[in-house]
Parts: sequence; structure tokens; C-alpha cells
Amino acid sequence: YPQIAKRLTPLVEEALDRMEYEGGILYDEYPDPLMLRLTCKEICKQVQTENDAEDVLMDICQILLYHEMYLRRCKRRERRSRKFF
Repeated sequence: YPQIAKRLTPLVEEALDRMEYEGGILYDEYPDPLMLRLTCKEICKQVQTENDAEDVLMDICQILLYHEMYLRRCKRRERRSRKFF
């Protein structure tokens, strides 16, 4: 990953850890895009420097957030399907 992605990844994981509970936004069928955008903005504020383009930083943050959400949802789906068999 590029350097900016390496700085964002632990913050994205931390934010998703806070959302990972039964009934949380992470597991909604259609997560609220506004809430996800606000989460990305908060993450971007923590790492932004003068040299970072705000739009690029936000785009990278959203990609990392959505990808990590997808992975966690897949893991949860696998765990739930194994319970029944």
C-alpha cells in the first residue's frame, strides 16, 4: 500500500471495531452512507497534513473502510452459517 494507506489502515480498523456489535451499522443491510462518510471525515482529520489533498485522502479512506467492512461481514456470515451445520 502507499504510505497514506498505511497511516489510514489502523484508524479504519479502530473505527470499525467500535461499530462491530450486534445491531450496529456495520451489519445493516444497507449501511447509512452519510454515517460512513462522517466516519471517514473523522479518520481523515486525524492523519491529514498540509501536503495531503483532501479529496484523495477521503477517497482512499472510503475504499479502505468499505473493503474492511466487506471482509468483516463475510467473516460474520461464515461464522453464522457454520453454527447451523
